[in-house]
Amino acid sequence: MYACASTWHYKVLKCWMSQDIRSGIGGHSIISDFSEWSRHPIDDLFREIVDYQRRVVVVEVGGFWQIEDEIAEQEENIRKDLADWMELFSEDGEKFFYNKHTEESRFDDPRMAVYHVLYARIKMVARMKERFPILARQPRPEEPTEAEKDLLRSCVLKIQTWGRVLLAKKRLQVAREQADERIAYLLFTVAV
Repeated sequence: MYACASTWHYKVLKCWMSQDIRSGIGGHSIISDFSEWSRHPIDDLFREIVDYQRRVVVVEVGGFWQIEDEIAEQEENIRKDLADWMELFSEDGEKFFYNKHTEESRFDDPRMAVYHVLYARIKMVARMKERFPILARQPRPEEPTEAEKDLLRSCVLKIQTWGRVLLAKKRLQVAREQADERIAYLLFTVAV
């Protein structure tokens, strides 16, 4: 996919060193001393972007408003999750980060990885909008009014009731036919 392909060589994180070993792309995290050779570090994000495109283009969404709402919600959740982190300095003047809720402290900025993925997501969606300008300009559909919702509910109820009546009539007809067959069989056996 174009958005993912253009971002494949995107600088992932300062703490992640990209490496290309003959058969695949991978990297090594300087902080956690963790290596992964089968996937790109933001491979899950690429998969979500492909899902976004399917929802915008293939499914009958017809615009980017749902995706924009999801990204805004994700950003708000990130802000809430990171609100407990404080940037402090040790006695030696070294900067560290402290979570007042969990009482965890660390030297690497917890915001860096989280915001990096969020901004990469926003950038990829922006590229997707450039690729599909007509869908990017689609207005958000208006929410139905309460009167329209009530009308829709009553129509659905009428259709369901009509379907149940038809099914009941069919069952009654089948039951009558079966009863007529039994009576005919009984009359035939008595006559013989």
